[in-house]
Amino acid sequence: MLLLQGLRLGLMTTPAEENISEISSNSIYFIEACDCGKNGKCYFSDEDEQQCKCDTGFLVIQGELKYCKGCDCGKNGKCYFSDEGEQVCECDIGYSVTQKEGNKFCQECDCGKNGKCYFDNEGQKQCDCDLGSLIAVKEGNTYCHECDCGNNGKCYFGDEGEQECECNIGFSVREKEGIKYCQGCDCGKNGKCYFDDRGEKECYCNSGYIVTEKEGNKYCRKICDKECLNGGSCDENGLCKCKPRTSGDDCSIIDDCYKLGCDFADARCVYDKGNEVAMCQCNNKTHLYADGKCRATCYEDKDCNKGRVCTRTEKGKYLCECPPNFKGAMCEINVLCEVLEYTCRTMNAQCVVKGSKAFCICPSGKNLDMKSGLCVDICNLEHCVYGRCEMVDSRFKCR
Repeated sequence: MLLLQGLRLGLMTTPAEENISEISSNSIYFIEACDCGKNGKCYFSDEDEQQCKCDTGFLVIQGELKYCKGCDCGKNGKCYFSDEGEQVCECDIGYSVTQKEGNKFCQECDCGKNGKCYFDNEGQKQCDCDLGSLIAVKEGNTYCHECDCGNNGKCYFGDEGEQECECNIGFSVREKEGIKYCQGCDCGKNGKCYFDDRGEKECYCNSGYIVTEKEGNKYCRKICDKECLNGGSCDENGLCKCKPRTSGDDCSIIDDCYKLGCDFADARCVYDKGNEVAMCQCNNKTHLYADGKCRATCYEDKDCNKGRVCTRTEKGKYLCECPPNFKGAMCEINVLCEVLEYTCRTMNAQCVVKGSKAFCICPSGKNLDMKSGLCVDICNLEHCVYGRCEMVDSRFKCR
């Protein structure tokens, strides 16, 4: 009798009703099926033992019934069997092998660029960090944190592996979500700055200084053991209480000085205690600061050019009251000629004002040469070829 592959003909001495396929008067025969599943072929050995020939990627599982088991690590890795028949998963980057109910598969596992990720026997994510990095947790996620305190300090690990920061001057260690870094922290040159456990800035001041706060910023301020300047006074806490528009430990800073530009007028900035404002005071005591300049003071009308009068100012000093188109401490500058100054000088001419207009006029002994546009001598060698030229009543004469 011809049997298909995977079937076996057997002889039974005891009838088994469910396996009987052909019965003779002397014996009972049966046909036994052989099945390894859809992923392999089944056959019987010469010793009538079931054998499985599995497809590629499948492995024979030994037991009461043999079958072909698939090798699957999921879509994020490759699966294969070792020589010992163990399932092996080769996972993609960012994934690692984990096991559930005896089945291995590739699960997402990332500790960042500074370490390798894996799952322990309990299926818990673990990080094996590179040298110079340590394990950190952020928003419930474990990762390898590089030892980095930012651009303003040096990072190193302590004896117990904790991150430490050695910050530059003007910076101090601050911790947020378990990560330490260097942040700007300055209490001035008279104290040290640090952040407390809440991340609040604090100042540890040198002897003779006390912590004070201005506009939300803490700094170390000197106790007023000397006079407070610019009309300031020492309060009950030993600090200088400054007048409006002044500041500093001893009230020596006049806030508005930079706006006045006294240095450009040969003056210095002082504080007017009465009016509580900054003002410019001329370095030359005989001058008075007015209109952005230090001007010489007059004593009588004749000191002023163009016959103008010398008037007393509100500050008790005297200044020349200049006519229209004139300026300067003594009204010596003609505004109209100031515009023509370069042109007249180039022509070798002089500036003269007539009415409300200024003109360039050649001086005595010179005439305007129309060709060159310059004031030239009237006596010219070309005029007197064989004689000498002399000026007579603003005219030239050859002799």
